[in-house]
Amino acid sequence: MDILLITPPIFASDTFLMANPLLLGVLQKNGLSARHLDLNFDFRQFVGSCLKISKPANFKKHPGPVYSKQLGLRILNDYLRSLPKASYYGISQTNPENSLFQQAEQFHPEVATYHSLLCNNFPKFIELLNDRIHNPFYFFYRRIKIIAAIRVYRTYAVGISLTSPSQFLSALTLAVLLRRYLPHCHIIFGGSYITGYRDEFAYQRTISKLWDNLVMGEGETPLVALLKCLKKTKSADFSGIPNLIYKQKGSFEPKFSNAVTWENIDKLPTPVYPAYSQGNPPALLYIQASRSCYWGKCRYCVHLNNAYPKYRIRNPRLVVEDIASLQKRHQLNSFYFTDTTVSPAMIKQLSDGIISRGLKVRLGCFCRLERGFSSRLLTQAFRAGFNSINFGLETVNPRLASLICKGYNNIEEIDRIIHDAHRAGIIPLVHAIFGLPTEREHETMQTYNFLKERINICQPIIEIFRLEKNTVFFNEHKKFGIEIIRSNDLELFNNSFRYRFSDPRAIGFRKALQIRSRFYREIAAGAGAKGQRLAQQAAELIKTGAVLSKVNFSFGSNKARVSRYILSSIKGDFIILSA
Repeated sequence: MDILLITPPIFASDTFLMANPLLLGVLQKNGLSARHLDLNFDFRQFVGSCLKISKPANFKKHPGPVYSKQLGLRILNDYLRSLPKASYYGISQTNPENSLFQQAEQFHPEVATYHSLLCNNFPKFIELLNDRIHNPFYFFYRRIKIIAAIRVYRTYAVGISLTSPSQFLSALTLAVLLRRYLPHCHIIFGGSYITGYRDEFAYQRTISKLWDNLVMGEGETPLVALLKCLKKTKSADFSGIPNLIYKQKGSFEPKFSNAVTWENIDKLPTPVYPAYSQGNPPALLYIQASRSCYWGKCRYCVHLNNAYPKYRIRNPRLVVEDIASLQKRHQLNSFYFTDTTVSPAMIKQLSDGIISRGLKVRLGCFCRLERGFSSRLLTQAFRAGFNSINFGLETVNPRLASLICKGYNNIEEIDRIIHDAHRAGIIPLVHAIFGLPTEREHETMQTYNFLKERINICQPIIEIFRLEKNTVFFNEHKKFGIEIIRSNDLELFNNSFRYRFSDPRAIGFRKALQIRSRFYREIAAGAGAKGQRLAQQAAELIKTGAVLSKVNFSFGSNKARVSRYILSSIKGDFIILSA
């Protein structure tokens, strides 16, 4: 086999990421033999049975099945806390309030679980990486016999995809095992996380020993060219392969290819998703209609300088064919677009194609609140299967909308789109951000009241401002009065950073968090007895880090629907349960 593509945990445990299935289709189209292993389903099963691996006296048993990565990570967090070397993880055995999980939660509760398995400084992280006793992923990889599985495939290359820092420890642990037991295997890292942190992966000596190539940006053309070179000789010249970081023979110094390529996405095949057991199907499958963002100006957005800097669309006819093919192959009706944002024009063409083909599907996507979303278009989109659309509102305050370069602040037009979507039958999921740079409390309350007044026609998703690498706010943080707080080297690999604002009038993270909590409490209070009960249940679940992804409720009123939404999204890992 030419290459084995692996998606390591921890990311989505109820579906497959699209990157490797798409690469698999491209490789097969070019006559290369490849397979794909998505280990996230395996990890979910592993977490559910981790009590059988070790049963320390103070191991807290969580009731019921494991439905989400948060609950599973919290189980492992309890397990790690019980270990003799708990200090590896910044976890105090005597005072759980000092755990790394809770420290991270103070700054970014919606991404705290991404970092709950990382230790509190880089030297200890490297020590943990090689520690077979205290690194939980050694347990996992031994349980699934990953090295034996790779040997069976007889592959000379392994491609590891990193989309999130939540995969950081597991991916590097896998690379350590490959170096130890399969030293002749060629290790290739790729994915959006590699793209965003290419310098750190290239120049951090301990980590650079664990890879042979890094693929930046779009990986289809580079991977095909790289594998064809490797088939000829491992000492081939990689300098002409685009989007590639490589090492010359006998040297650990990274070399960056000068060539850059962007794919013609009309020529890409339909993703080849792995088979699954009939009793455990994925919740949905991902598809793609475009790459990058046609607006591309929002200052908080990481996509501006990451994997897809050039906006391109896929022919809508091909996208509809992708949907029809995947529906037939996998017997699934739910699909979600990975696009940064889908334009009104694309929604119209997709809706026309789906309706004309008679496909019965459920679709979701992200969109901007554009004037092009007429009442007629939204009705047509609902007929095609768009039962929910994530709209990026962020703020209704004109000054803040201009600050973040959102490109629209016509409140009447925004209100019209939300109402029209609701009347058409679409659930408008309206995203807002509290705690933007320089944001005053009265400006936050404008967005707060706007959403509260429309609670019966939309589902608000309120996030707290995150300072992410490769955003305008990060790159020009001094200009916007942002001070970045770095406490250790490991934070260089985080996708968001702790910060404080120099303007004392800005509400900051903690105050924004308090306002968001008050917003959800007020929603629950207005939802009657059932809403109060569900909110109380959600609060109890949040204490364990849980967000249920498979819960069935059947209520008729909009208020009850809002209460159900609180249960699924109040933690911040938004798993939407549609009406």
